[in-house]
Amino acid sequence: MTPAPQRIRLLEAALAQFAERGFAETTLASVASASGIPLHEIVAFYPSKYAFAMDLYHILIADLEEGAAQLAPGPLADRFAAILNRKLDLLDRHRSAFRALIAAAVDSEGPIGVLSNSTSVIRSRMSSVIWTAVAGATDCPPEATVGRLLYGVHLGIVLLWTQDTDGAMARTAVRTLHGLLSSFAPFLATPMGVTQLERLTAPLGERLNTAVNADVDGRARWVLHRLMSQRRLHPGLSSASITEDQLAPHLEIVRSALASDQPLELVLPAFPAKSPNPEKVLGKLPDMAELVALRSLQRLCDDLTALHPPGVRLHLCSDGLVCADVVGVADADVTAYGEALDAILSDLPSLTRVDLSHLFGEATPAQARARLLAGWSETAEELHQKIESTPALAHQLDGLHRFLFEDAVGVGSEQSRTQLRKHARELAFETLRRSRAWGRLLATCFPHAVRLTIHPQPLVSEKIGIHFVPTADAWLTPWHGAALVEKDGFQLVKVKLALENGATIVHRDGRASHLEMDKSLD
Repeated sequence: MTPAPQRIRLLEAALAQFAERGFAETTLASVASASGIPLHEIVAFYPSKYAFAMDLYHILIADLEEGAAQLAPGPLADRFAAILNRKLDLLDRHRSAFRALIAAAVDSEGPIGVLSNSTSVIRSRMSSVIWTAVAGATDCPPEATVGRLLYGVHLGIVLLWTQDTDGAMARTAVRTLHGLLSSFAPFLATPMGVTQLERLTAPLGERLNTAVNADVDGRARWVLHRLMSQRRLHPGLSSASITEDQLAPHLEIVRSALASDQPLELVLPAFPAKSPNPEKVLGKLPDMAELVALRSLQRLCDDLTALHPPGVRLHLCSDGLVCADVVGVADADVTAYGEALDAILSDLPSLTRVDLSHLFGEATPAQARARLLAGWSETAEELHQKIESTPALAHQLDGLHRFLFEDAVGVGSEQSRTQLRKHARELAFETLRRSRAWGRLLATCFPHAVRLTIHPQPLVSEKIGIHFVPTADAWLTPWHGAALVEKDGFQLVKVKLALENGATIVHRDGRASHLEMDKSLD
């Protein structure tokens, strides 16, 4: 068994133990017993139970990052209170574990002390959450000192939460704080307000400030502007002007990597398998569409490495096995597609591929899917509620529905189009649920990474949507289309439409590679 599957298995067992026994009563020995992994092997991944607590923190913050990116523009009081209430909701779900952690959390030199060196990445991610709330406020300037002060305030609210049995004091404090911020936010926009904030935040030192100098901050902003230069946005949105609130969800994590001279990590769930619809694609294996897309991603990494010499690591986290049984692709076809991608990646040094088999090891695809959903998924009811209140999720569901309906029509069926459309909606919902579970797992496995996505995003989002290659369709990807080569360049297209417009299929090494427009190449 590879290290990654062991780590996932151990984390699953530890979280179950926390829920059953509470944090105080959980030991490494009890985790060993529950996981079936010998105690002496556990310490290679988790030298103490506090390391499991760190992963629990990362799970919590991933949810907060999503919530912060979805905040509507408005007063600082509303946005900051929404973040605090969401965090209190999450803490309530794990009350016994987090209350047991408080003694260790206030130890500034301890392994999980809130201001210790070992928790710097947690502070970096939480700072991004709070900075997102500040940067999108309509009544307060995007001043770093405001974010730092509110970070300290939020720590006080969490400490208060630990001191009662139902969280009522903390909720009352949030309501009181909301009133105070509503009154004083305009003052923060004045020169005197900024000066007073600097005095208030001075005792916090640099522990809540990963941007140690202007050079780090400037390079971090350049990195994000480069990533956003090929953003995949919802139709009708323009990336011409990148504002502070758009940078906010990602800025701290990039600053942290640049300040520590560590490689910058990027995570992109992508390249699952070819669509089963022959009207869209040329076959089951990667072709020129994937080759061009992967080379484009390598060039992106090369550009970032030029500014950040420690380098860039882009983890392509294929969700093919996550959703294969839902979207009508055989597990064997997903595996063959992944192996062919690996051959391409051997010449692209910044790119690596991860899928369910890497994280769950010897488990069969069906077993791995079951474990993913059991440990990392929302309930269907929870997801329905989020879709109703979150336009970005509704857009994503609509896009998945469109693709799955097209695939169902393309592969042929005795059902009517109305029946196919209804069934495709059900499959799209399940695909979204699994995709989000996969995203949660990845956020825990790669806590230092900037999160990318192939799905179009709103201007402010916890993930940066990116294009690989030119396409007129904001939702089209290499695994749902083919490469069309014209005299002026290259674009992704659906095979049937290209053939109807006069394109021909070009073969390389015995397989269909791409399409060409004969007339345009004369």
